Amino acid sequence: MKIKRFNEFLNENAIFEKAVSADEVLLNEPYSAVIKTVTKKPTKEYLKLILYNFKEKKVEGYIALEKFKTDSEFMINRSYAIDKHGPLMYNLALSVVSPAGIIPDRLIRPAAQKVWMYFDSQRPDVKKTTMKPKHIWFAKKYDIDIEHENLKDPEILKLINKIYSVDAPLKGTNELIKKGETLMAEYKVKPIDVIKKADDDFQTRYNAEM
Repeated sequence: MKIKRFNEFLNENAIFEKAVSADEVLLNEPYSAVIKTVTKKPTKEYLKLILYNFKEKKVEGYIALEKFKTDSEFMINRSYAIDKHGPLMYNLALSVVSPAGIIPDRLIRPAAQKVWMYFDSQRPDVKKTTMKPKHIWFAKKYDIDIEHENLKDPEILKLINKIYSVDAPLKGTNELIKKGETLMAEYKVKPIDVIKKADDDFQTRYNAEM
């Protein structure tokens, strides 16, 4: 799989301009809403957000985050979405953990590179804070998770060594989560079942890229 360099994304911002927003899901996708789960362990906390179509029983977006109890920000460790819904999942993550931040997985995949670059260069509402070298997740090199070789691109390395945050939840986020709670009760959906489906779908997609 070819990993793109930072400057190859400069003309790809149009895909984000056409991305689906939380408000658009609320207005145009009556059976879709967000299922949110939080699991706390002695040393870690796990957050999962699933955009789920309750009528079609279909996962439309999934993003999973985790953090050590000693950290303030969450690391994204898996995500996927149907067409045009990818940036929405990252916006949901930003919103739910606000004002704490999110950081990329240390083994970032090409699709995610686009999102982080867009946040970094095109989103003035998103705060960017550079990690200190002593930060537990500070990366000295950038590894490709598929080919297991180093990509010597200092701009990409800068992206993954930043913490991204917003001061308050973005518009429509809380409404999508409340709608999810309503639809879960209406359709008698158990979050654990949807999470399993989302994890299975993610693994299938990930294996297909190998």
